[in-house]
Amino acid sequence: METAEITCNLESETDNTEIVPVSDYRHLIQILTEYGVPIEQWTFGQIFELAQLIQIGDTRLASRKNKLLQLKEGVNINVFSPTNESILLEQRRDRYNVKDELVETKSTQGYSLSIGETKKQGETFKESAIRGLQEELGIEEITGLEYANTYNFTKLLTRTPGLPAEYTIKEYNYTIPEHYYNPEGYEVIEPDTAYMRIPLSWEPVENF
Repeated sequence: METAEITCNLESETDNTEIVPVSDYRHLIQILTEYGVPIEQWTFGQIFELAQLIQIGDTRLASRKNKLLQLKEGVNINVFSPTNESILLEQRRDRYNVKDELVETKSTQGYSLSIGETKKQGETFKESAIRGLQEELGIEEITGLEYANTYNFTKLLTRTPGLPAEYTIKEYNYTIPEHYYNPEGYEVIEPDTAYMRIPLSWEPVENF
């Protein structure tokens, strides 16, 4: 997850918002320059990464009132134990190298999230939540997934200086079935993000 420099609540504005198509990273550089985004503060890797995210549909560029911004959509799923007495939370993120050696540990203590997923192109928000539970916890059939809330906010991200990101996040609650319940917790492995392993453990709901 990207680190935010500034976070504030913002009602999502749809009026006068136009999607800006991007063909490749060269086209992206042209667009950023035309809108006055300070690309001199960017590395080539950051530009190329954003172009890739746009191509796979994880983010979109949009123009509103002659300002350029990113539009991002995703889901958060709060996973509860079968008795609803505990909630599954991230404790830290461990990054390993290609030799399977631990190179970095980042604490996420107090980070109130069980599972988060980026909404893929063509998915509904609920389908994104179901995919997240299937991929990260190995749950095959998802029933009882309950919508909880929608959050709209903006962030200024360190990896995209001068290009704010507007998020729409839908939150769901899910009670894990007894036969999938592991009291010891789980470990999510994300090989596509620098060999990241994310331990998940159960915490009392009253501490959430």
